[in-house]
Amino acid sequence: MYQLYGQLAGGLITYSFQPKKPNIKITRLDKQALMQILG
Repeated sequence: MYQLYGQLAGGLITYSFQPKKPNIKITRLDKQALMQILG
């Protein structure tokens, strides 16, 4: 669980620093995180 939150936090931080550059990796992380949380 802690690892999952770490990935989410890292993705949010990276995205906030690059608002004009959508990152595919972040989208993948978000999908995996959502699947793990909901699943």
